[in-house]
Amino acid sequence: MGRNCSDMAKVTKARIAEANGDWTKRVAKLKAAFLAEQSDGHLLSVSVKAHVNGKRPPRFLHEMKLMVQSMIISAEYRELTNSQIMAKLRTRFPNAALSDSIMCAPFKAYQKTAITSMLTSFGKHVDLNRNNTLSKVKAALKGDKAFSRAQSQRVFDVRFSFSEDEVVIGDKFHKVTIAIGGLRRIRVGNQWINAKTLEKLISDA
Repeated sequence: MGRNCSDMAKVTKARIAEANGDWTKRVAKLKAAFLAEQSDGHLLSVSVKAHVNGKRPPRFLHEMKLMVQSMIISAEYRELTNSQIMAKLRTRFPNAALSDSIMCAPFKAYQKTAITSMLTSFGKHVDLNRNNTLSKVKAALKGDKAFSRAQSQRVFDVRFSFSEDEVVIGDKFHKVTIAIGGLRRIRVGNQWINAKTLEKLISDA
């Protein structure tokens, strides 16, 4: 079982908070040293805004879009845990600090725009205000039963023709064999198929 979003976020936030605490202390010492070096340091004020964040690979937005695309087109991908998805991503970017919590990080505005565009290109709509993380998008697509059923269907656009001697399926010809009792049938692989039943099935569709 993969860790859930709340568990992953707690661990990651604690580490980031620790790193930010260390960085804040260093910045405070740097500010004090800088002001001490200035002859009019008592008249100056120094403002520094700096934060520690996990490093992400270049073009990470593109990677997010590909992840969403995989969620749309692959039922198997939607069944993966967050940890399994991130493990796949880490194999592509071994030098990047990619925490599992990325799956649970709220989208920024520009990320919402890009992901909405990806969803729309496949005719899908997901409320990204409500489903505002990659994990929630995956769950929303997984929970769309009609979408899942449609993906599991196998649709064939093939031409059938029947005659007394043969059945043509697409561009393949199957010779009709007369069995005992006058049963007309064709052989497909190791199976015998009743030609009359097949014709009725298709003509009644």
